[in-house]
Amino acid sequence: MRLLVFLIVLIPFLGQAQMPIKKWSLEDCVDYAKQKNLNIKRSRLDVESAQASYEQSIWDQIPTLNVGASGGTNFGRNIDPTTNRFINQSITTVGITASSGVLIYNGFTVRNNIKQSERNREASLADLEKTENDVMLQVVANFLTVVFNRELLEVNRLQFESSKEQLVRIEKLVQAGSSRVSDEMNQRSQVATNELNVITAENNLALAILALKQIMMIPADEPFDIEIPDFEVEEGRILGENSDEIYRSALNIMPEIRSADIRQEGAIMGEKSAKGRFQPTLTANFSFNTNYSSAAQDRAIFQSQLIPPTPIGTVNLDPNQTVYSYESNQFVQVGTEPNDLSEQLTDNRNGFVGLRLNIPIFNNYQTRLGFQQARISRENAEVQKKDTEMGLRQTIEQAYYDVLAAEKTFVARGQQVEALEESFRVIEKQYNLGAANSVDYQVQANSLNAAKSDFVRSKYDLIFKRKILDFYQGKPLY
Repeated sequence: MRLLVFLIVLIPFLGQAQMPIKKWSLEDCVDYAKQKNLNIKRSRLDVESAQASYEQSIWDQIPTLNVGASGGTNFGRNIDPTTNRFINQSITTVGITASSGVLIYNGFTVRNNIKQSERNREASLADLEKTENDVMLQVVANFLTVVFNRELLEVNRLQFESSKEQLVRIEKLVQAGSSRVSDEMNQRSQVATNELNVITAENNLALAILALKQIMMIPADEPFDIEIPDFEVEEGRILGENSDEIYRSALNIMPEIRSADIRQEGAIMGEKSAKGRFQPTLTANFSFNTNYSSAAQDRAIFQSQLIPPTPIGTVNLDPNQTVYSYESNQFVQVGTEPNDLSEQLTDNRNGFVGLRLNIPIFNNYQTRLGFQQARISRENAEVQKKDTEMGLRQTIEQAYYDVLAAEKTFVARGQQVEALEESFRVIEKQYNLGAANSVDYQVQANSLNAAKSDFVRSKYDLIFKRKILDFYQGKPLY
């Protein structure tokens, strides 16, 4: 029974332990980093902010409308708002206002602000793309570093296993009296050195994986493994284009160049907008007001009454020919009624419609200094554009010659490995036949191991630098 309970408890943990670790491809790493990277999130927020500014600039040309209401009670000596007479009583008042205004002309400042905001929004989108590209290059570099350290670890492990096999062979020769004890000691030292190289390679691989996980925002203790792509290095590969041709192509596709161009256009619009503030401003305004006061007098009630004909005189002083007035109607006040809220708000309505012209003459040099700042911003945008173009040219030129140098280094390292492998085979045969000592053998083995390590390093250095150059030509990195 106890065994059954133990198995029931243990089975879930065994299932978790046997779950395979997901292997991340280079594309998976790039896509995940784009979702989690904080710099990219910050750039996306900048895009949202620029979009909000653009929408606000559009709404700035729409008429404004504001409605307000107020109410309260005054105590003591007050002014009756309906008669403007002083009274000594508490008054409850209610007021309702509405106002609207529309800009008719202000030197096209609003229109230029819209154009500037639109370009700032487009530039922020280009900046987001630039940030994504930077993160992608960092992920590719760290991914290739992991692949390089993994392959280098494999090289050191093979060398370690080979040295251990050689140690077993030498031990047998020493026991048979065919080899010296000093040879065995030297080989043991070589085994220890190779084991240390393995440990160092394992640590470097762990650090490379940690760097990749950090840029992907993955916790350090989370299981992680990569899918090794098939990186084939084509020797003698022809670049096809020189650095100047690659640079001219990059000018049309790199987001940082597009951002600099757009921001320069936006700065020009900003300068025009600042210049427009020197011109007069014409606005149309409308307002509406009404109010209620508890001090208002009651409303009089009138009623129509018929007035009968009445004598008003005689004809030619003849008392028998009396002249009468005609029958008519007149309105006579017959009482009062309370002047309530709805009736006062209806009776006290008033409004205003008009135009307002504002001519700037002197405002503490704010307009002039604002124009100077806008001009400086425009000139700074021009300098920034040239600096971005120059930086791109220098980066491409450096990447171009880095590829040329890396290709030569890779070829030379490969030839070095081939030569040292042949030398090692010769010295190994001589050593096994007793024609070479252990020192020569170990020196040759260490030289071959170092050459293989340098070859692996040059291989991935060339792969990364080629990918950098491909990136500036618009080619996919994976």
